[in-house]
Amino acid sequence: MVTSYLAGKEKVIWLYSLCHGVDTPGKRGPKFKDNLNKEFQIIEWMYGRDIIFRLIDLNIETGTNFIVINPENKDISVQEKVERINKIVDKYKDEYTIVGISLHGNAANIDTANGIEIFTSKGETKSDKIADIFGNFYFNLDMNFRKDFSDGDLDKEESFYELKHTKCPWILPEIGFYTNRNDALKMNDPNFRDKVTKLTWSAQRRVEEKIKLNLL
Repeated sequence: MVTSYLAGKEKVIWLYSLCHGVDTPGKRGPKFKDNLNKEFQIIEWMYGRDIIFRLIDLNIETGTNFIVINPENKDISVQEKVERINKIVDKYKDEYTIVGISLHGNAANIDTANGIEIFTSKGETKSDKIADIFGNFYFNLDMNFRKDFSDGDLDKEESFYELKHTKCPWILPEIGFYTNRNDALKMNDPNFRDKVTKLTWSAQRRVEEKIKLNLL
């Protein structure tokens, strides 16, 4: 895996925090049967990383700058992730605008929960506007969009450590519930993962355009 690319012409670096790791307990769905009666199971760390790996290939192909902050297969603590993120921000902040993404699958105790959520830190920040841009692209996935209706935008605000303590705007999209069979069927489909990848890249490019025009 290529862990960084900084040869792109845009003065934006995308930081990727890979979700969980091979040693993370749980974080996997039930075993479902697909439409051909074949058993499958979504394991979150494999799902989230597979999409980011596809995105890495697309970034290199299109000259989009990125750094993977935790390339290990094993999980690391959120405190260690944030420390690495903030060191990168301090190193490049005078030359680049830096934006971070941690892409996950979702889970719930009830199997009817489904759809997409994008989390940001609490309060009105630049992350909210970035989440709106990503959300408008993710509408093309034809999944339920679970948003916080209290403040009129698409994100849901939480005090997750990675969102609260990073020195750059950070979003955490959760694309599909692997505890819901209909979502899991999509998440298991390579074509769906390709679509998530391309929409994520398109959202990145839209954010870069707005940064270039001083609209973010």
